[in-house]
Amino acid sequence: MALGDDGHIADGQLKGATALLPRNQPGDAPVDLTGKKSLGPDGKVAPIVLGEEVNIQDGVIIHSHGGALVTISARTSIAHGVAIHGACEIGEGCFLAMRSTIYNATLEARVWVGMNAMVMGTKIQAHCTVPAGSIIRSGSDVWGLRLVSHKEDRYMKSVLKAANQLREEYLKTRAVIKT
Repeated sequence: MALGDDGHIADGQLKGATALLPRNQPGDAPVDLTGKKSLGPDGKVAPIVLGEEVNIQDGVIIHSHGGALVTISARTSIAHGVAIHGACEIGEGCFLAMRSTIYNATLEARVWVGMNAMVMGTKIQAHCTVPAGSIIRSGSDVWGLRLVSHKEDRYMKSVLKAANQLREEYLKTRAVIKT
């Protein structure tokens, strides 16, 4: 996958994905998409698939282990320093807080993963919160998880809204520069 002169993936190269992946911006760490990055016959990146409006922040590592599929569904926010190591499936509207780690796991829709939490080798049901600093390794670790609060839900939506506004402003600015 080639990056354009401006350090971003060329328009249309990631069909269905709207994430902008900055490279070498002052003060910003790069985003690493590690693993096979070729476009499949359906125009998607395989085996890393990004849904629409995925928000990937600085220093995120997404690694497709041994060609295993990593799917990040639409409107998911992935905060600074998160590591995702495949095979992983992350449902729609999830929020992964700073420095959390997802390893060989499935998150259903609208899951909140707190800062420095680790989810490995298990499935988190929809609308659950993984508390900051938790280590979730099995089904028995999942049993005590609470539902996402209204405050967390509002925060998840506000982060995504801010990221979408930044993306739109960037695209408008880029369009003006090209003309």
